[in-house]
Amino acid sequence: MGKSIILWLVLLFGVSSHAEEAAMITCNTVVNSLTSCLSYVFNGGAPPPECCNGARSIYNQAKAEAAAGGLQALCSCLKSLASLATPDILANSAALPRKCGIPIPYQISPSIDCSRYRTHSRVDLKG
Repeated sequence: MGKSIILWLVLLFGVSSHAEEAAMITCNTVVNSLTSCLSYVFNGGAPPPECCNGARSIYNQAKAEAAAGGLQALCSCLKSLASLATPDILANSAALPRKCGIPIPYQISPSIDCSRYRTHSRVDLKG
C-alpha cells in the first residue's frame, strides 16, 4: 500500500492537462487546493473541513473562469487523476463533492467527456 500511495502522489503532482492552456486554472492549482483531502481520498469517512474548503475554493475558481474554460480545465485534471486511482480511491474522490456540498456539473470519472463543460451548467449529482 505504501508504494501505491507514493506512486499516486508522484503521478498526482505530475499530471498536466491540455485544458490548462485555455484557462488560468491548472492541475497544480487543483492539487494544491486538494492536498488536505488526501487522507479522506485514501481512507474514506468524512472529509475534514479544510478539505471541503479547498475543494469549494477550486470549484468556485473554475466557475469564475467558466468563460475561459475553467470548468473544463478542472474536469480534465480530475479525469486525469481519476484514471490513476484504484476503485476505492475513485469512489472516495467521486463522493467528495456531494459530501462537501459542492454541485460540480459532472461525476469524477476516468471516462467523463470534459469537452461538454465549456461553461457552467448545473447537473444532478445523484444520477
